[in-house]
Formats: sequence, structure tokens, C-alpha cells
Amino acid sequence: MARLTLPPLTKVMVVLLIVLSSVVTLLRYYQYSVVVKAMNEHDQMLLDASSSEEITDGRNFPPDQKTLDQLPHPQDLYVPLLTIVPGKSMVYYPWILVTSSFVEQSLLSFILTIAILLYGGRYCEHVWGSAELARFMLIQTVVPNCIALLFYLFVYSIKDPQSSKAIITICGGTSIIAGFLVAFKQLVPEHTIVLFKGRIKFRVKQLPVLFLAMSTFLGIIGSDLYAIMAWTGFFTSWIYLRFFRVTYTDPLLPFNSNSTAASVVSSYEHSNPSGIRIKGDASESFALSGFFPPPAAEYVDKLANSVFSLLLALHICSPFTAAETEAANMRTAARVSQFGLQTTQPQATKPPQQNRYPRGSARAEAERRRALALKALEQRVQPSSPEPSTNRPNENIQPPGPAVLPRPHVGK
Repeated sequence: MARLTLPPLTKVMVVLLIVLSSVVTLLRYYQYSVVVKAMNEHDQMLLDASSSEEITDGRNFPPDQKTLDQLPHPQDLYVPLLTIVPGKSMVYYPWILVTSSFVEQSLLSFILTIAILLYGGRYCEHVWGSAELARFMLIQTVVPNCIALLFYLFVYSIKDPQSSKAIITICGGTSIIAGFLVAFKQLVPEHTIVLFKGRIKFRVKQLPVLFLAMSTFLGIIGSDLYAIMAWTGFFTSWIYLRFFRVTYTDPLLPFNSNSTAASVVSSYEHSNPSGIRIKGDASESFALSGFFPPPAAEYVDKLANSVFSLLLALHICSPFTAAETEAANMRTAARVSQFGLQTTQPQATKPPQQNRYPRGSARAEAERRRALALKALEQRVQPSSPEPSTNRPNENIQPPGPAVLPRPHVGK
């Protein structure tokens, strides 16, 4: 069995998830034991006090005791030092905007989150680099947690804050899972996952909408926190990758220096300020409507265009140029052609093989990017190229005849 090697940041995130989830679970059960002990002591005190009095009728005996129904569940107890509890912990512990996303309350969600961190974090760290993955994770934890906190503070303002249902703990890696699924849709959209010996097949680009549907269903029948964190995590990741993520690529082909098409290289670049700066991903395949099935994609596209037009009018976003869209489409085509339509069993997604070169090997890196750029260009111009001639080289060439030399002139 091959050993799973983890990059440094992915290893830190996995350890953080295990440690924080374990610590919060232990603290909750410790609080639960303290509550049970206090209730037992209170009941015993009432029983001792009542036994010393004369029983005149049945109204005063036995004394009122705490029943099991009044005991809180361990998951109802909160730890404001590491998780977000609206109205309890935000002012004093600002770091919980990050740590709360690494605290899971159930075994199933813990297994799912740690699997995403192991394989998704490992893959994206190889592709993006540790610095970019750290930035992505910071956004995916802080932004959804802030939105969820503001939502529940608003809900509490219109409800009775003293009710037992008003206390909810905002934690879990739902937003992290949604963010990685969006990133996979950008990096390997045509990758195919096979489960149960081929009985179930689906592509990576279908995972985000499946996860959103499942989280929405759980939000309807259970806690609405799943749906809130899933949708906010989805939109946070897509907006960042679509409009704000900055990458740098090297112009390797003889394009016009003013053209954005000069950046047609591998998408697996790390921060390199000496290259061409690319902001966002303008490819058509990464549009918002591309995440949803055809019946809903048309309506999503209309709604997204209306919202985007409003943002343009407010000067919040800037539109993509035709050159940026064309270059992004070529980079996407290069990624798809590089991986092909792969089929993967449910195991670790391997990072791209080109990253086996050392980071200091500039020549090997340049050769790799140049080869990929030439391949992408060849695929674009191949349909318009004329078919090669099938004539043999010497088919229409006649062999030369014998040489005729002039007769020598004999003079007197």
C-alpha cells in the first residue's frame, strides 16, 4: 500500500481538525458530567431536607427532582473558546472565526471533512502552493462564519433569546468542503469518479450541486446550519476563484505582448510576479450556470447576469474582456487535454506529474510549460489546417534523358 505523503499546510490542517474536534468533545462531556453531578447533589439536598420534616400530606413529598428530560445533551453544551456561539464568544475570542471550521460534532461529518482535507488539501497545495492554499482556507473559514454569525444574531433579535433553542454552535467544515468542490470544478472538471465497481459514476463538475442539494435537504429536515454553511461556502469559493484570485504565467509563445492570450500555459503556476498577472478565471466553463443541470442553468444564468450587471453599475466588479475570456478558455482546454477523461476509483487524487521537478529547476519548468502551451495551440489550429498531400515525392518527376553534347568544330 502506497504511503500517503502530505504537504506541510495540509498536514497542519488535518492535525488541527483532529486536535480541536477532540478537545471540544472532551470539554463538552466534562461539562456534562459537572452538570449531572450538580443536579444529583441538588436532588440529594432536597431529599435530605424533606426527610427531616413531618409528612402531613402528599403535596410536599417526594420533593421536586430533576428528571432526565431536563438534562442537556452534550452537543447542546457549547465551548465559546473554540467555537462560535452567537452573543457569547465573538467579542472576546476573534480566532474562533477560523478554529470553529475545524471542529466537528458528529463522526460522519468528521470523516467527510478529514477526507476532503487529506485529498483536496494535498492536491490543491501541490497545484497552488502553500501560500495560496492558506489564503483560500482563510477566506473559506472567515467569510462563511461571519455570514452565519450575522444571520443568527438577526434571528435572535426577533426571537426570545432566553429560549433553549436560541443557543446554537456554529462549527464544522461544511464551508471548507463546498470550497474544495468548487476548486475541483475549476481544476479537473471532466475527471470521473467510479463507486461500487462502476455502478455509480459521476464527474467532478457534478459534485458541487450534489453537495448543495444534500446540504439543503439536511437543512430542511434537521439543522439549517448545514444549508447556510454549504451555500455561503459555495458562493465564497466561486466568487474568489472567479473574480479575485491572482496568478502569474509566463509568455512562452510568440503572441503580441499586449494580448492576454500570451498567458496560455499550464494552470499549475505558483506565485511568480515576473510573469503575466491574471486575475480570476474568465473561462465559460467556470460560469455560475455551469454548476447546475441544464433545466436550472438557464434561469441561473439570467439571474447571474442581472446581478453582475448591477455590480458593474455600482463599480464593484469589472467585466472580462474578450481576450481574457479567450485566454481563460485556452487554459481550461489545456488542463482538460493534459488530464484527459480520467476515471478514478475512490482513492487519493494524484497531483499533476509535472510538479515532480524541483522548484529550482527553471529550465525543466520552462520546458514543461512551453510543451503544454504548444500542445494547446496545436489543438486549436489543427481543425483549420489543410490535409497533408499524399503524393509520393518522386511520382511526377521524369528521369533525365541522356546528355547531348555539341559536336566539336574543327577549324583550319
